[in-house]
Amino acid sequence: MVAEKIGTSKSALSRIENGLVAVKLPVLRALLAEYQVSEERQLSLEQLAREASQKGWWQVVAGNVPSNEYKTLVGLEAESSWENYFSATVITGLLQTEDYAQAVLKAVLPDVTEEDIQQALKFRIRRQERLGDLRLWMILAEEHLTRPVGGSRTMRRQIEHLIAASNDRGITVQIIGREAGAYIGMSGGFTVVGLEPQSPEAVYIEGNGWDACVEDPEQLARYMRSFELLRAVALSPEQSRLRMSELAEGHVSDD
Repeated sequence: MVAEKIGTSKSALSRIENGLVAVKLPVLRALLAEYQVSEERQLSLEQLAREASQKGWWQVVAGNVPSNEYKTLVGLEAESSWENYFSATVITGLLQTEDYAQAVLKAVLPDVTEEDIQQALKFRIRRQERLGDLRLWMILAEEHLTRPVGGSRTMRRQIEHLIAASNDRGITVQIIGREAGAYIGMSGGFTVVGLEPQSPEAVYIEGNGWDACVEDPEQLARYMRSFELLRAVALSPEQSRLRMSELAEGHVSDD
């Protein structure tokens, strides 16, 4: 495998090949040597690499708010065919309404400017353009949907948006009901992205003030196993829609 020979990961090489990240000269030189490119062509390609300044939209639109690792997640998302998302505390940005997203951003980023909030909001909305081509499976703890993030009206509309989205054949939403009791994943959420079916490329883990992108095969297998256990303990997609309808009714229409 070329990735192993040049000392990088398969997903990192894929991001380079798909133009999602700039290639560093040492990696480029290793690739050119592996492919036995002529010296003249090598010099030309190295010059192009030095001059390359084109950024992906997630780097241009993001502004200063999302971390570099989060931008990496969205870069991975741009080339992936599927995504498995689990959280006990927040709905994936891919399925957030604008009002809900703004409420979340203002709560978790209390020290940034309104301009930064609006820039981060644009970033979230732009990210949602990936839906339709991306197979998304989201698992969310019920207790979060009872919390009036942004107020009851905002939360009700957000839940109704989830119900509508879950009817799309490319999107699956499962709710872990309170009756499930303790379950794996209570210590924190994660996102697994992949290219081929059931072939994970990376896991994104977000914490309070930190995040990480993991590509180790053993860790990927562990998180895939955790997601399968979460799917098993969660309500079925049909039962989840019914539960979400009940939860939406619990949020009054007036704040």
